Amino acid sequence: MFLYDECGGDDISLNMVVHIYGGKIPGKGVMITDRYVLTTAKDLPSDAGSLVVSISEDIVYEEVPVESIIKHPDFSGDHNHDIALLKLARPPSLSGKRKPICMLLQARHRQRAANSTNFTIFDSRASNATSLKVHLINSSECSTRIETEMEQDQLCIEEPEKEKEIKYGQAGDIMGIKTVYSDKDKFVLVGIVSYSLNGLIILTNVLEYTNWIAGIVTNE
Repeated sequence: MFLYDECGGDDISLNMVVHIYGGKIPGKGVMITDRYVLTTAKDLPSDAGSLVVSISEDIVYEEVPVESIIKHPDFSGDHNHDIALLKLARPPSLSGKRKPICMLLQARHRQRAANSTNFTIFDSRASNATSLKVHLINSSECSTRIETEMEQDQLCIEEPEKEKEIKYGQAGDIMGIKTVYSDKDKFVLVGIVSYSLNGLIILTNVLEYTNWIAGIVTNE
């Protein structure tokens, strides 16, 4: 059912959200296996050697070098197909409660997730991530408000009202839903934030890229 059997639990605090340093960034992403980070392609450098990934667990931090950068082959250089994988030089040595986030493999499960009406988006800058329930906006309304045509692989939500020290919708933040597997709740990944414009947050629909991701991750 899941891309990675040992994926995390029902809360973002149980998932390995990471910070990426080097090149034009810092950026953000999330671990989807013990060696791969999912992030956005925009602003990633061409040289993997310039990047490190920082992972925290409670008050302990670890930096792991990046071995390779794999941008989607159709990435436009802007925000179309704005998705990439980072292969780490080694698995993190942190061995506590945090695990890679769950991704749905089977098409019927992904379709059920796509049809959900209640998603959760996270501000994951701090060790104690904050979350907010959100709903999708239809692509027609979103296209009008951002004054450009939405791509089929993009999702759109209203930008939440900013609170002190909480900024939802920064590139690399994640959105997902809870699902039940073997009588246990699991938080599964649905989208990753690409950019924000005119009060809206535009996300890359990760569900649309599952086969591409699985083809890379499982063909080691």
